[in-house]
Amino acid sequence: MCEDHSVLSDAMEMLFGADPELELLAPAVADPMEAIELVRAKQPEVVLMDIDLGADIDGIETARRINLRYPQTHIVLMTAMQDEDLLVKAVEAGACGLVAQDAAGRDRPRGGQSRRAR
Repeated sequence: MCEDHSVLSDAMEMLFGADPELELLAPAVADPMEAIELVRAKQPEVVLMDIDLGADIDGIETARRINLRYPQTHIVLMTAMQDEDLLVKAVEAGACGLVAQDAAGRDRPRGGQSRRAR
């Protein structure tokens, strides 16, 4: 997970870490370049990433870079903004989904539902 707000990343780690069907491969990071390095090292199935990271590159550009190097990794972007253009940019960058941050826990799959983005 790549999220620059520690309160949110800590909450998401607790939420997903409590699910026995999910495995967190690394603690959340705030730096996009560190996220790319973790994808290289850990080869995760899914990366959850904030769009607005307050860094030199945003989550959409980070998703683009990950998708080019590691197309087998599914990227789900999170945003607090309601902007249709973001959805288009996210898909163009190779993201498989865009989730409103206020819905991230509420809408996550429950037991028996697919955990892997297709």
